[in-house]
Amino acid sequence: MISTGTPKAKAFSWSDPDTERRKRGEQKGLVLDTHRGIIKTLVPHFFIEMRKLGYIGENPFVLIKRTIPREAQETYMNVKGKTVKSRFKLSDKQKFVLIGTLLGDGSLAKRGRYCRLFIKHSANQRKLIEWKYNVFKNIVLMPLNCFAQEVNGKEYQFIQFVTLTHPVFDEYRKIFYRGSRKIIPTNIDKILYHPLALAVLLMDDGANDTFGLTLQTHSFKKNEVRLLSQAIKKSFKTITSLRKNKGKWIIYFPKKEIKKLYRIIEKYLLPSLKYKFPIAP
Repeated sequence: MISTGTPKAKAFSWSDPDTERRKRGEQKGLVLDTHRGIIKTLVPHFFIEMRKLGYIGENPFVLIKRTIPREAQETYMNVKGKTVKSRFKLSDKQKFVLIGTLLGDGSLAKRGRYCRLFIKHSANQRKLIEWKYNVFKNIVLMPLNCFAQEVNGKEYQFIQFVTLTHPVFDEYRKIFYRGSRKIIPTNIDKILYHPLALAVLLMDDGANDTFGLTLQTHSFKKNEVRLLSQAIKKSFKTITSLRKNKGKWIIYFPKKEIKKLYRIIEKYLLPSLKYKFPIAP
């Protein structure tokens, strides 16, 4: 282990006058700042693992500003991940955002025993992915990842994040997937009913059209797109129809419906995405 010159502390002894304070300190643990690679305070389980690995001595109050080896960081992340996942429960807001995201650009993939949510957007949609990141921050450990990717011979900038795996994501994968393909479930009319879910879908896949607004549902089959169109009609009392675009089927909202649609989702629409409703008040 590489030392940064931390002053040597006196040997730890349970016979010290402040034994009870030290006991409470060890039970409480210390916390690791993995971003800067130093230890501030360690959570209890990580404290134990660090001792096993030989990175902590008898005195838990000594280890300050010392480089953390990769092995130790991985141990910490595993322990912290288990703690985060054990406390996680999908809120109503997260549920509606998840539904809209899965109908849009989000995906669920198996990693180990359970699934995790993967969200990726173009860098010019930074506000949207930052908002989604904040919605799911209690089940995410990684920072937003910005990177360049070549698409059709041209380089573009993207931003992404991935949640931790959790059984709740398995439940939604069973609903929105058949094998490896994302689908529109037959009971979508009972799933897509909250304006927040519709707002997320429109922010993901909505597109301004000369004569109205469209949902870019190219990845779904025609019968699935029809199911989604009918669900939107039923839940939000709006007029929709199907159009063929680039050999695939998309959903069309006529111009006369845009103001009504805007009023439905206005409360949840991010300011940076209002350009999708150019004729809205």
